Amino acid sequence: MTDLHGGRRRGLLFEAEDGRTRFLVEAGTPPVVVGRWPPRDPHSVRLRSILASRQHVRIHADGDGFAVEDAG
Repeated sequence: MTDLHGGRRRGLLFEAEDGRTRFLVEAGTPPVVVGRWPPRDPHSVRLRSILASRQHVRIHADGDGFAVEDAG
């Protein structure tokens, strides 16, 4: 079997404006919840913005694609 991606992981990579916070959403990982007060899961991302709700968005791999849902 040939690896079309050269062994690289496939997913959506998100990076904060400060360049220090990154998270990858890929197949087989739990949904990522992003917001001011997300669940205390290691895969959740906390935002320090008053513009975001407590649980603002949920991002997860959905088959061959990705889904972004309102979390709150």
